[in-house]
Amino acid sequence: TIVRAYEKNRNFYVRPEYRASAFIRAPVAKEKTNADRSTTALPPKEIEKNSQQAQKAILAIHARLLHTLETSEGAGLSSDDFRTIQKANAKDGLSLDVQDISPYHFDSRIDSRYRDALFSIANPGEVAAPVRTDWGWDIILLKKIHPKKNVSLASATPEIIENVFPHWQ
Repeated sequence: TIVRAYEKNRNFYVRPEYRASAFIRAPVAKEKTNADRSTTALPPKEIEKNSQQAQKAILAIHARLLHTLETSEGAGLSSDDFRTIQKANAKDGLSLDVQDISPYHFDSRIDSRYRDALFSIANPGEVAAPVRTDWGWDIILLKKIHPKKNVSLASATPEIIENVFPHWQ
């Protein structure tokens, strides 16, 4: 029964480091959806122009974020800071989006460039350099680090007894 409780809650006791993040994204078009929901590839020149516009916007926003970080006296940035800067920089024809990603969202489906940029950030409240992902140009904010855990069954047993089987005490 203790073993079963441990195995059922294994992710609580044994897990890799997780990182909670938010991002500002300047999407880059890949294909166009037609009225009949079919897709057609955009001309390469149009995709390149779109990517360059997105990159230019993201670089300008990144510079503003770095300035905000420098003047924050070590407090770091928050998702609200991201949203404020995103709203101040929204331009016609360029969609900027701010989203939070929970730490448990990470798996093999996450773009490896996003994951690498996220894990390059040292401290919560800091941002990575802009990175080009499959979806566009991203600026990533590290919100929280959930450290790696490796608690053995023997070490977890007292906690399991206390929380799962209080009548045993």
